[in-house]
Amino acid sequence: MAGTGGSYISREGRPIVLAAFGAAVIALLASRPLASLPLLILGALLVYLYRDPDREIPAAPLAVVSPVDGTVVAVARVDDPYLQRKCRRITIQMPLSGPFTTRSPIEAKLVQGWVGGSKSTDRHVAANKLHAAINTPGPTSLPNDRIALWLQTDELDDIVMTVVPRRFGFAPRCYIHVGQRIGQGQRCGFIPFGARLEVLLPESTRLLVSAGDTLIAGSDVIANVVHQAPAAVKGVQNVDAA
Repeated sequence: MAGTGGSYISREGRPIVLAAFGAAVIALLASRPLASLPLLILGALLVYLYRDPDREIPAAPLAVVSPVDGTVVAVARVDDPYLQRKCRRITIQMPLSGPFTTRSPIEAKLVQGWVGGSKSTDRHVAANKLHAAINTPGPTSLPNDRIALWLQTDELDDIVMTVVPRRFGFAPRCYIHVGQRIGQGQRCGFIPFGARLEVLLPESTRLLVSAGDTLIAGSDVIANVVHQAPAAVKGVQNVDAA
């Protein structure tokens, strides 16, 4: 099993945490210990909210790991509005208390993104922002709207992740761009104060979770991708028996 590495505090939280503790230090140097106390408490709270602990990734290439920390609220067979197929859907609710880091459910590359319930031809502003974000290398802000990202493996397994941010939440962040490959369980985004995520999987996928299960991002396996064995080729004889 491999870890994901990185800092305990997410990149989004580091400036805020440093600012809080920096202000506390300044208050102490100014001989104002009472003023530093709430700043120290705020800094500790921010460290907790923006925590991004390392995770152990299972050594299972066909496994689909949970993209976020949270609780499974529903599992169903549904129609995929993005890829026009039958699929298995796992719905996960993230907690308000974090962690808020998003991880890739499987080793794949980002193919495309949508805004809203289908291809975003009627949401030009949000669609243009999403297009610019996922086509720009490095961390970028996504529209604070329902977002869907299409991931595809080398074996052409298609997985769609949809993110439905909280109404009062901040815009999600995306760390990858179209055409970029990302490893299983690796950090791929950040959703401040959480969201509801839907993972849309091929219909043949074997699900390993049910409603009520608590998940740890990058470590807990939620499903296994199933590949059909190649059919025997007719007319081919066994050489040894010939």
